[in-house]
Amino acid sequence: MPSLAQLFNEITRALGPYEPWVKQILLFLAVLLLLSYLFRLIRDRFSLGRGQAAGLTRKERRRLLRLARQSLRAGQPDQAGHYFEAAGSLKEALDTFRQGKEYHQAGGVAERMEAWAEAARLYALAGDFDAQAALHRRRNEWIPAAEAYFKAGRKGLAAEAYDQGGRHGESGDLYRELRYFAKASEAYERGGNLRAAAEMAAQAYLEEKTHAGQGSFHPQREGRIRQVLDRAGGLYEQIGDFQEAARIYLLGEDYGKAGAAYERVPDPPKAAEAYLQAGDHERAARMLSEAGDRRQARTVRAEHLLRSGRLTDAAAAYEEAGDPIKAAEIFEAAGRPLLAARAYAAAKEYLLAATYFQRGGDEEKAADALLKGGAPLEAARIYERRGALAQAAAAYAEGRAYLHAGRLYLTARMQEQAIETLQQIEPSADEFREASTLLAEIFIATGRLGLARERIQQALRGEPVHSGTLALYYQLALLQEREGKLLQAIQTLERIQATRLHYRDVEARLQQLRTRRPSG
Repeated sequence: MPSLAQLFNEITRALGPYEPWVKQILLFLAVLLLLSYLFRLIRDRFSLGRGQAAGLTRKERRRLLRLARQSLRAGQPDQAGHYFEAAGSLKEALDTFRQGKEYHQAGGVAERMEAWAEAARLYALAGDFDAQAALHRRRNEWIPAAEAYFKAGRKGLAAEAYDQGGRHGESGDLYRELRYFAKASEAYERGGNLRAAAEMAAQAYLEEKTHAGQGSFHPQREGRIRQVLDRAGGLYEQIGDFQEAARIYLLGEDYGKAGAAYERVPDPPKAAEAYLQAGDHERAARMLSEAGDRRQARTVRAEHLLRSGRLTDAAAAYEEAGDPIKAAEIFEAAGRPLLAARAYAAAKEYLLAATYFQRGGDEEKAADALLKGGAPLEAARIYERRGALAQAAAAYAEGRAYLHAGRLYLTARMQEQAIETLQQIEPSADEFREASTLLAEIFIATGRLGLARERIQQALRGEPVHSGTLALYYQLALLQEREGKLLQAIQTLERIQATRLHYRDVEARLQQLRTRRPSG
């Protein structure tokens, strides 16, 4: 290999014919090329040394580097990067992978070079947040690891990393979202958010109870459930929310602790109730004494009687406490339908009262309750079945069943009430003709012939005799007979007979009228 002095002399002689300024430029370029050549020579020798350290011979390494550069020239940076990496030229591999936007491969190379921050950045660019998170986790960089896990959709690992990194609130939020309530509670507690910790502990308790209810009984599981319950209640007590603590204890049927929590609210009636459920009658009595609420005291006593199985006494106590609905339900459960009906009536639940009066055999009170409860037709049917015609007619009228009401009034010989009821039927109603027939009959029987004629004409509306108007024409014939218009009566009856030969007593009436001298 020629020395640098010899190379310089050769270049000077070659530039002899040119102008001095051209020589200077060409000489400058020649020096640049020479320096570039020297740089590559030194780099290759340095790289060969590293390649040999990795188990490669110089020849193998030169071949890999040559292949790498050929791949670069061929526009295959991915392949070139792999050749550089295999040859141990990690910086060239890193640059090549970055140039080809092979960020995942570049991240691996950067990690081998212990360029941790760059490796993490490249993994993120590659969208491989799992690799980024794993890198941060190995280096105990918990918050960046958590953020990378979150981006990778691994919320459980993200929550764990946030917790390790001291961001307990974010950890708790993620655990809550994943329904890992026990872990959420612990994370919140470490972060000092005791209310959230308590809420999550309560949720964890409910989850445990649900799972326990779906499987077989295990004493070990029962013990764990009790621990979760106590933790939830204790956390609520720590923050001074004794109301919620009591609610949690009641969920777990820990009535003694619930009573103590209610006592600290303070809520003496609820404390008394809880103590009663716990069987601690002494504390219950003290709480009721402090409350000074006789009605509530009766309610608590009623609850105690109910739990003791003394149903009739409990129901009576609920009545005294002003809760007739509860009393009625208990009387019903005790098989005392009349007492239940009376309690429902006191609560103005008349339809329910009617049902239980009927079950107890008191139909009269059942009908009265139905009438009060806005079911007049049902009441009317009971009155009618019992023969109370006037009450039945009034109830039917209240239910707008005017025709049937009018008939019952007639049966009960209450003609004025029958008239008033039948007159409420509108001309457009289907029952109008039948009602008019009954009214005409009443008016004729009571001598109000003008009213009878007016009603008949209003109902007939000029229609001829047919099956739908026979009854009205029959009343018209009777009216004509009462008015002394015998010939018109005969003609009307004959028109009826022409439509229906054997209608009512038409034949007999015709014979009777024909024996008399027609007039009018």
